[in-house]
Amino acid sequence: GRRLLAAFDDTGAFEIADRGSTIDWYAPSAPQMDNVRKDVLGRVLALALHQGGIASLHGSAVQIDDEAIAFLAPKFHGKSTTAAALVNAGARLLGDDLVAVTAEQVPHVLPSVQGVHLWRDSAARMVPGDIESSSSVASVSPTSSTLPAHTVGKVHHSWDDPSRRAMHSVPLAAIYLLSPVAATSGPVRRTRVPAVEATVALLGQAKVGGLLGAGERSVLLLALARLVERTAVFRLEVPRSFALLDSLTSTVMAWHRRAQERRA
Repeated sequence: GRRLLAAFDDTGAFEIADRGSTIDWYAPSAPQMDNVRKDVLGRVLALALHQGGIASLHGSAVQIDDEAIAFLAPKFHGKSTTAAALVNAGARLLGDDLVAVTAEQVPHVLPSVQGVHLWRDSAARMVPGDIESSSSVASVSPTSSTLPAHTVGKVHHSWDDPSRRAMHSVPLAAIYLLSPVAATSGPVRRTRVPAVEATVALLGQAKVGGLLGAGERSVLLLALARLVERTAVFRLEVPRSFALLDSLTSTVMAWHRRAQERRA
């Protein structure tokens, strides 16, 4: 009732209690610590946040002026690349892979790991200088055998400039569901997503959706429905072209800076 137990074949069991503030680890006989760290920072942390009433979504988030925007999508849709391009254009990074959103009347995004994981072709354009010397190379993706050679292995990059990192929670202004389109499709466009469709889409990008029992899944669904009531959700058409990234970032930055000016 008051505890969640996550048990994995290779990394042991994790008991989460006290509204996510306590995690007890029951280790296997010879744990692989790299895998343990991945589970703790991934599924276990997401479960702890869920128990504390915080929604964990699979995406990236940045801060533009005084507001946050989040990008959600499955793998290979450009979440990290879009976030990195916006940070290079003047935004602050809130987090990559995990977007943690509070359940307040005005939802806030909490800052998480201050770096992005980019495929090599994206890193070559997003990261200044030599990517081997300025960033660390992550382990090769399990699906890399089906990918072009230039995408094998991910590069982790963080910004040394503190003005590029968000260190406090930020009010959430919008959630974007990335929808890659052909590079010749025209200008960057966004379309407001109806509430029911938006709730189902967020459920599909919840970090813990597949781990929860029926009772907890209903709690998650209700939390996401309330989030959609309080936050605009858009489908954002993203051109599949590095050459059009400047157009994408300038358009998104303009949308949110104008919105803040109107509210002021």
